[in-house]
Amino acid sequence: MKQHWAPEWLAFYQTKVFGNEGYAVNYYARVQNICKVYRCELFPDEALNEKSQRQYYQLKILALQRLNRAVVRALHNG
Repeated sequence: MKQHWAPEWLAFYQTKVFGNEGYAVNYYARVQNICKVYRCELFPDEALNEKSQRQYYQLKILALQRLNRAVVRALHNG
């Protein structure tokens, strides 16, 4: 069985809140590093709570790149 972790690249799907760029992938980036961090490190301004000590993967990326042509979601009814 082939393992798929860790990613080398990330693509960013943008939802409707991005207006004209919504419902598409317009940007991608190469993953530079992956670390395990606590939630309180990711969100230092968040009040400490029961989730603060959960561990997450933090993906550090190189500069965002814009695709020449967006990958657009096909809209359909049903």
